[in-house]
Amino acid sequence: MAPTPGYNHFMPIHDWTRAPLGVYHDFHLAWVVELQKALNRLLPSDRYAMIEYAEPDRASEIKFGEGTNLDADEETILGEIRNRVAVRRTDGDGLVAVLEIVPAAAKLNRAVAEGFASQMAAIIRQGISLLLIDILPPTAVVPHGIHDLIASRFGLPFDLPAEAPLAVSAFVTNFALTDELEFRLESTALGRELVDMPLFLDPIHAVHVPLEETYTAAYEGVADRWRRVIEKADPVVRSAGPSERS
Repeated sequence: MAPTPGYNHFMPIHDWTRAPLGVYHDFHLAWVVELQKALNRLLPSDRYAMIEYAEPDRASEIKFGEGTNLDADEETILGEIRNRVAVRRTDGDGLVAVLEIVPAAAKLNRAVAEGFASQMAAIIRQGISLLLIDILPPTAVVPHGIHDLIASRFGLPFDLPAEAPLAVSAFVTNFALTDELEFRLESTALGRELVDMPLFLDPIHAVHVPLEETYTAAYEGVADRWRRVIEKADPVVRSAGPSERS
């Protein structure tokens, strides 16, 4: 993949666990916006992309374990608020596809992870295509990643190489015609470049989503104070964060 226009090198996937969870949440929101804008440039005239609120799965009622460094405000934000990009038909506004970035909360609590995976499986079972992006490292709670939890709901084997434990998957099916689920997996790792991935509009046609370009654009908005931490110029910060009360 060629470097993003305007940049002389690619933007590596960063280790967002170096900063408080609110920093990743901030970036998550910015990336969703960039993805929505890119899709509306790429989609055919009978499709459009919108940022939509994903209904919470009572995640804020679940208490996180020690060491996650969430105060009450962060738990509510990261457990309940999640935005995703939905692709709809211009005629009738029917849902065609969903692009989801795995939230931090789904990597910190098993019940939240299971709820998130169930939501993704429900989308797929409705015949809606799903592009799922997970750039957060494995945790003890979800050692094999969210994609594994989703694949297991369809009885599919799933395994990521130890050297590339992050994943982007395109799930596509048409349950009106078949019970089979297909998914295309791209495994990756911290420090690597994101590659474009297909978001299927039906079982045959897809648009290729510019993940690297949109990631780079979203990262431009990250405050220098947190860039220095994420890029390892400053020490790791895990307990203090922008949402913590003084």
